[in-house]
Amino acid sequence: MVNINKTSASVTGSPGSSLTLVVDTFGGDFGATVTINSFNRTTFSTPEGNTDSKLGTAQATRTGTIEQHASSPALEGAVDPEKSSLSVVDLIDISNVINGDWNNFTDQVVQVKYNGVLDGRSAYIINVVYEISYGFQAIEYTDDVTAAVEGVKDDAQGTHTGIPGQLIERPDHVLSWSIVDALGFSQTEIDSASFQAAGAIYSAAISGGYRLAGVIQEKSPVEDLWGQWGKNCRSHFYWDLGRARILYRPLNEVSLQYPVDKVLSGNMVRSEGGQMLLHCERTSTRNIINRIDLLYDRQWFASGYSSVETGADADSIGKFGVKEKPGEFLLNWTRNQPQAADLVSFYLKQHRQPADLVHVELFLDNLDLERGDTVSISPPTHEIGGLPALVVGAGRNLGSAKALRMDSIPMTLQLLHVTLGADSGYGLQPYGVSSYGG
Repeated sequence: MVNINKTSASVTGSPGSSLTLVVDTFGGDFGATVTINSFNRTTFSTPEGNTDSKLGTAQATRTGTIEQHASSPALEGAVDPEKSSLSVVDLIDISNVINGDWNNFTDQVVQVKYNGVLDGRSAYIINVVYEISYGFQAIEYTDDVTAAVEGVKDDAQGTHTGIPGQLIERPDHVLSWSIVDALGFSQTEIDSASFQAAGAIYSAAISGGYRLAGVIQEKSPVEDLWGQWGKNCRSHFYWDLGRARILYRPLNEVSLQYPVDKVLSGNMVRSEGGQMLLHCERTSTRNIINRIDLLYDRQWFASGYSSVETGADADSIGKFGVKEKPGEFLLNWTRNQPQAADLVSFYLKQHRQPADLVHVELFLDNLDLERGDTVSISPPTHEIGGLPALVVGAGRNLGSAKALRMDSIPMTLQLLHVTLGADSGYGLQPYGVSSYGG
């Protein structure tokens, strides 16, 4: 690189031709190689006229008019199918049709019907859009939720009550529903004779008849449920020979003339070794109940009862003192006063004094006796013969030729309390006989 202390320099030439660089220095001309990297060209021109901006007066004058188009051009859809006319957007709510089920959109066809006049116009459905709106559900929580529920209704055939759509309330109808509908058994598993007999008693026992009305709140063995129902209608529900049966429990207070199904004489009782196979026992006084506070009309939303029926037996209290079992009579399935009063009367007479039980073995000709039947028996332990008794259990003992033992029917009887008048002449009250109520 050579530094040149130049006094002047100029480039001569024209576009498209070679350029000559002339450098004048103090020492005169000398030879040097010069590389031109870039150069600028500046041109100058003289403007024609005055180009300065000047402030003038604004023009706000408007000319012309606006005319309303008054023609009614016809829609020539047939000639020009792409010609646009009036567009109509119609929103139709189909929520009830869809009903929240997306499957209702599957394989559906949209049909649009054009209602107009004979004007030669054509209508085109360009697009159909489903607009789905979502809404939030507001859930309100409260501690006080109640419902008035009547119960379960019979089916269209009246399977249990005999009346289509009838409310199932009578105990035999409720039990039939539990066997057929709840357990899935057939009507052949029901002993129709005992059900019909019990149903007639339920209808006539009290004003309005016996009714069961409650709530099944949790899973439990069906036997426990039958036990609750039986306690609320003074009945036993049980199975015998593969069929469901109902035993309505009679009032434990009868006379000596009480009608019975069979009279058991001494020669019907089997003997062994010269001894009659008969055994009597009296239950403990711990089982006595002579005062009852029966709570009923259960209020399920409040976990309490709105009514109470109270009863007491003065004679039993005089003999044994006050005997009661708090909490024993909480009847969730009883809702009316006549039924509660009848139950108090029944349970007082059932438990006001010890029960007398007779265990006996009978010959096979008594195989016809079954649970719930009544018999008349004269046990040697009692002063009075022909005492009415209730069959509470029966079985079958198989004999043995080797042991020289014949078949027999073991049976447990509960002597019913016999009421004697004041002039009966009996100074000593034997088992199964009392002066209560006389």
